[in-house]
Amino acid sequence: MTALLLLAGCSLTGPERPDLSISLRSDVDLPPGSLFRVVIDGQSHDLELGAQRDTRYTIDRHAPRTGEFAVAASLVNASQATLASASFMQEYVTDANHWVSAWVGEQRPIGHCFGTLVPVPIVPPFVEARSDSLFVMYGRIPKDAVC
Repeated sequence: MTALLLLAGCSLTGPERPDLSISLRSDVDLPPGSLFRVVIDGQSHDLELGAQRDTRYTIDRHAPRTGEFAVAASLVNASQATLASASFMQEYVTDANHWVSAWVGEQRPIGHCFGTLVPVPIVPPFVEARSDSLFVMYGRIPKDAVC
């Protein structure tokens, strides 16, 4: 009887869903009500953004399941208009930390450990007379790895 209950409990919880961190940082003031929207295999994750520059906004979520999925990462304004969008394929596995992050600014981010970079121009006018870009970064590292 105990084995039957254990087996039933496993089938109710389903397989482990891979960890996912979604974040955005901007070196410009963002329009009020902006979102960083990440859609993975049709599942939408909206990160609400404040208007303050140099603030890192982040949420932790789970990918739908393991596997390779189409991902769309978009900067959306308060009226739900897409200001910039990038699409790519990303593989999700257990025992790894995955991320989709973005940087809004005029200069490409430089550094180590930010994964694959996809630069996208932002539809003007985003912020007063600036030519900003959305730099989307994605990747994964094994859990407990230091980067």
